[in-house]
Amino acid sequence: MAANTPGNPDEADMNEVPPRREIDAVAMKGLAHPLRMRIWEAFGVHGEATASMLGRLLGESSGATSYHLRQLARFGFVEEVPEQPTARERWWRRYPGGWSMSGFDFMRRPETRPAASFVLDAMMRGREERYRQWLAVVDSDHPRIRAWSEVSYDTTSQVRMTREEAAQLNGELNAVLGRWSPSTLGRTRAARPDTVMVEVQINLFPHLVADPAVEERRHSGTG
Repeated sequence: MAANTPGNPDEADMNEVPPRREIDAVAMKGLAHPLRMRIWEAFGVHGEATASMLGRLLGESSGATSYHLRQLARFGFVEEVPEQPTARERWWRRYPGGWSMSGFDFMRRPETRPAASFVLDAMMRGREERYRQWLAVVDSDHPRIRAWSEVSYDTTSQVRMTREEAAQLNGELNAVLGRWSPSTLGRTRAARPDTVMVEVQINLFPHLVADPAVEERRHSGTG
């Protein structure tokens, strides 16, 4: 699984995006904390922020958010903004290159299963919650919402393919998103007030419960 923030390929100022980081078991366990997950997801919605801003947003003390920001930075999930907007407080952002982890492998190992289960569950619940928040307002007559509803998109496709074809599709989807990443690195609300945070969700998985071989093994109690 991977977590990343795509950008706009048509932006004139093309910045170099750092390489995606592969998260090991130690870092994954470091992320497996309720407030750290909330902080990491808040960056995805609101962009760069200070500990005080995150504290107000999440209903926590700035001391708590500051501590957990440092822990997230220690494990490579966030970093300080290179050019600080102000000298009064430290500004933070997600690590621009994104990260990936062998989540399913971690789930298979007893020593990492609890943390991996927590992280994966929190991310899935977060995706659903954010999409439901959009659905709750999409029928509004507010001009800004109506304008964005015209370019929002969701689709579900079922395609019968081999494992190799699924891997190829996975790579092509990631390549498309990767081409959108470099140009908006460092972009802020102040610099581009015409922008909002846009989330892209893609799920690719086999419907194994509909596979006759899987059904036979499931009903026979084997496997």
